[in-house]
Amino acid sequence: MFLLPEELSILYLNLVKFFKIESVLQSQIFANIRSIKLLKGYKGFRHYYSLPVSGQRTKTNARTAKRNKKISKSINMFQSNKSVKKKPAVKNKKNISKVKNVNKNKKK
Repeated sequence: MFLLPEELSILYLNLVKFFKIESVLQSQIFANIRSIKLLKGYKGFRHYYSLPVSGQRTKTNARTAKRNKKISKSINMFQSNKSVKKKPAVKNKKNISKVKNVNKNKKK
């Protein structure tokens, strides 16, 4: 009933040879979705905004997709607000006013 270690290794090698293991399959699926997004077609648009892709109804259903979309937008907005750098304060305001006056005189 039990398999020997040699038989297990042969079985594992055959499985890897003929079938895709989970990590390989996931990476291939993500690569396919990424290429669809880059093509900027209808399905890519739906994937990008995390909406149902295969023609499902969205007026009354797809609550989970819409909820996840709202959550991801709020997270992105929160992260983007933190990363915004403030402009450094200007030290010499007199110099700036002189430059503005010179530019006004040149236009006349």
